[in-house]
Amino acid sequence: MERDQLVVTQFSASDLRPGAYFWRIRATAPSGQTSEWSEPLKFIVTTAGANRGSVPMANLTAVYLGGNVYLIRGTTSAGTNLRISDREATAPADGNFQIQISAPAGAREATVEALDVRGNTTRFVVALTK
Repeated sequence: MERDQLVVTQFSASDLRPGAYFWRIRATAPSGQTSEWSEPLKFIVTTAGANRGSVPMANLTAVYLGGNVYLIRGTTSAGTNLRISDREATAPADGNFQIQISAPAGAREATVEALDVRGNTTRFVVALTK
């Protein structure tokens, strides 16, 4: 879906089927100058009551890299959106992911929030050990 010549900062789309969608924007000045495209952002459309299952997760580990930096690794379903601290990533086709985080001083665990393409969400806790 593409829309040109929008002069407002809102856009509504109807009849979207459940699934993962991506969007990006660029702007054109009155002088004709056009910006680069923004980085794609993701949103998920679900059906009412869809959030009934848990998101699968396996092999969730934290690897200490030094200082307060850890590499969180695991396996989940392809396309699952993962959030740890202020970092976000999407699991690739094989489901294996790794996200580098900076943990707060003294933190002993990190919470992994997983959101799959059907709208199911599950939180997992991984221990942070040196």
